[in-house]
Amino acid sequence: EAEETTIASINGHRWRSRIVEFQVLWDDEDVTWEPLSVVNDCSAMDDYLTHRDVDDPLRLPKRKYLID
Repeated sequence: EAEETTIASINGHRWRSRIVEFQVLWDDEDVTWEPLSVVNDCSAMDDYLTHRDVDDPLRLPKRKYLID
């Protein structure tokens, strides 16, 4: 049985057409771009939205953003 990997943090976002994707740092240190459906209901998303001062992921700026 494979171990489930959890999200350590969300470090950025980008828009692909009308779809927002998030740069996810997983607890195994892998980094991937994931759609909102993968990260919507996690505390890392809440932290990222607070950092960006936004209450809805669909209101994030259309410019690509990465946390330094």
